[in-house]
Amino acid sequence: MNLKVIRQEIDKTDEKLLSLLDRRFQLAILAKVAKKKLKLPIEDSYREREIIKRMEKMAKNRGLPISFINKIFKLIINEAKRKQK
Repeated sequence: MNLKVIRQEIDKTDEKLLSLLDRRFQLAILAKVAKKKLKLPIEDSYREREIIKRMEKMAKNRGLPISFINKIFKLIINEAKRKQK
């Protein structure tokens, strides 16, 4: 694969990542509505720890740096909570 093709694939992958983040934040807003109906708080530290733990395990299985994945998912979770407020 030449550099131009590799960069095109990187660009496509970045676009997919962006679409997935958009979808995740849309779901966070839907979760806000559901939580409000159930009279649940926005923050659920148990659920947050579950997500981080699951992602760390998946990262390890794929040979990805766990600390990096941990930081990314903490940022994603914090942004989702911000959107729910």
